[in-house]
Amino acid sequence: MSDDFLWFEGIAFPNMGFRSETLRKVHDEFVIKDEDVIILTYPKSDTEVFPWEAAHSSINACVQGDCSGAMLSSVIYLMRNPRDVFVSGYFFWNSVKFVKKPKSWEQYFEWFCQGNVIYGSWFDHIHGWMPMREKKNFLLLSYEELKQDTRRTVEKICQFLGKTLEPEELNLILKNSSFQSMKENKMSNFSLLSVDFVEEKAQLLRKGISGDWKNHLTVAQAEAFDKLFQEKMTDLPRELFPWE
Repeated sequence: MSDDFLWFEGIAFPNMGFRSETLRKVHDEFVIKDEDVIILTYPKSDTEVFPWEAAHSSINACVQGDCSGAMLSSVIYLMRNPRDVFVSGYFFWNSVKFVKKPKSWEQYFEWFCQGNVIYGSWFDHIHGWMPMREKKNFLLLSYEELKQDTRRTVEKICQFLGKTLEPEELNLILKNSSFQSMKENKMSNFSLLSVDFVEEKAQLLRKGISGDWKNHLTVAQAEAFDKLFQEKMTDLPRELFPWE
């Protein structure tokens, strides 16, 4: 979509004009030194192996049944109705200045269906992770169940991680992670970003609901996407996807 990115494993990371010295400084000062944490960092040298490369090898080994020595501790994978992902992506990428923007809604729909968007095809991403779903260190969640019963989902995450929360701690999590709270928090919205990066009055947190695609996709687009979904996901159990 554009040459103005740092590309790795088919993923485009906008560089936003940062110099290599700046990226290196971020790497040196903010890398998390924890074997249980997987991060993608700017390499210290041209020959350094990205942490993600090692993580990718561990994932592949686990998929094949050999998790001995894998660097992954716990993985929480959150998926969302791709129709809502499409709508959310359209508004998000049109609110920032460091990516190539589609000329129209129709063009972005074509890009999304073909996987020609940042981070690639939603279908490929899902297929890449689904073989892990039966592993003990892998928790599969959906945005829809998170919205429908946030408390139960947080409790499920805690159980998966082996953590116990006091009632007041759980209530604080639910309060501070609510959509409205995050929308008002300057640390989780666009309000602290320079106008060099985002459009004026851009909103990072727009609606935070499920099913907004019904307000945007045309009947023809919805039908075309349904057909594409059936073709791409026919090999996976339908019950994995808790949306209409």
